[in-house]
Amino acid sequence: MDKEKTIELIEQIIIADEQKENKKKTRPLGEKLKHYIAVILKILDTGMRWRDLEEKFHYTTYFKKMRKSAKNNVFERAFYLLTQKHEFASK
Repeated sequence: MDKEKTIELIEQIIIADEQKENKKKTRPLGEKLKHYIAVILKILDTGMRWRDLEEKFHYTTYFKKMRKSAKNNVFERAFYLLTQKHEFASK
């Protein structure tokens, strides 16, 4: 599966989680959610240090979003869905 579809899947999971939480509004994002996901996947894919990240926002912004997503099992669920779709497609 290509990277763009992976980003869209993770975005859908995060949006669904936020809708379920029904909590008060938070600060608006400075970028689209896809931007944050793409940067997080870049870090996870390359293994680079968070501090070496040269992006629009401070590296802690991306790290906090990654930590929240990991705490909510977003990456596990995305991996499960991606592997299930792949198995189905290969049969």
